[in-house]
Amino acid sequence: NMGKLLWYQKERWPEEFARIDKVLFYPQYFGYRLTGNAGADITYTGCHSYLWDFGKNDWSEVVDKLGIRDKLPAEPRASESQLGVISAEVAAATGLSTDTKVTFGIHDSNSSLIPYLITQKQDFVLNSTGTWCVAMHPVDEVKFDGEELGKMVFYNLSYAGKPVKTSILLGGLEYAFYTSTLMAHHGRNDWPNYDPAMYTDILRLPRTFLLPSIVPGSGQFPDSIARVVDDGTIYSIADISDGKRWPEAFEDYLDGFALANLSLAIQTRVALQRVDLAPGTEVFIEGGFRQNQNYGALLGALLPENPLFLTELEEATSYGAALCGKALADSVSVESLKDFVSLDKKPIQPAELQGLEGYVEAFLGNLES
Repeated sequence: NMGKLLWYQKERWPEEFARIDKVLFYPQYFGYRLTGNAGADITYTGCHSYLWDFGKNDWSEVVDKLGIRDKLPAEPRASESQLGVISAEVAAATGLSTDTKVTFGIHDSNSSLIPYLITQKQDFVLNSTGTWCVAMHPVDEVKFDGEELGKMVFYNLSYAGKPVKTSILLGGLEYAFYTSTLMAHHGRNDWPNYDPAMYTDILRLPRTFLLPSIVPGSGQFPDSIARVVDDGTIYSIADISDGKRWPEAFEDYLDGFALANLSLAIQTRVALQRVDLAPGTEVFIEGGFRQNQNYGALLGALLPENPLFLTELEEATSYGAALCGKALADSVSVESLKDFVSLDKKPIQPAELQGLEGYVEAFLGNLES
């Protein structure tokens, strides 16, 4: 969050801050080192930086209050635009030609969205999973509902300068904590495949829940402290990590995994709903949780009105950046490169489970208690 970082630096080191010559986003710092030219691309500018006013389509009042308008480029540029060519020093050090072009660069999540934006004509949401699970929904206007304020819900700007409603949660980090803890306790390292029998007892008597957030203040439930509620007894993450207390539900390896999958899927549904997922809108799942049969089946059951697909496009972030580079090298638009994208979509078969919505209601109720 560039705005917060700059404010902290100004407050903490005012004399050094006053000597700032240029403010650069992450990709443009490397572009500056390569070319000697300073700039800003639209995706990093519009990615929860607090520095861009989506309504005015200009630098925000935060920029003026920080006193850095003259340290920023007058206007952000498209990611595939040319920042410059490499300097003679870089050419000598790398052996590259001195006419090697350098793009402005692009924000990682927006880069992963490019293959979908240029190939899909229908409304869709991309659910990019990993340590951070990021839900991205290309939309026409910027608006928030009241309950979204204070949550990790914001807008990005796509490579084309259009708004992308986005929500994030540390799903992968949380899931890794619980699954690694279970594996260590049971001396196992296998990942259970989806089996509806894993969920029967848990859903029949919804009394055990893995509640967020493992990093306080993050995700879709920032006021919730991560804990396990097992039949009314609360177990803190610290006690579980230290081995001081152990939930009875975790004595069964499959039960522990089922609870972790349910927690992840429920949090994901909330995140998708907060980016204005509408009935009929397709959801694409990419990243680490593509391989998790339980997650896909549960999420499909939790979103019965939405077709869910796994995509086989690997390293979408790198691929999107490569498309920007090729667009510059060939002097063509990014959109014209859609034939270079092979987007195989594998439909997800939703789980058929009794009591799932009742469990969700109890899960959310425990968050509020």
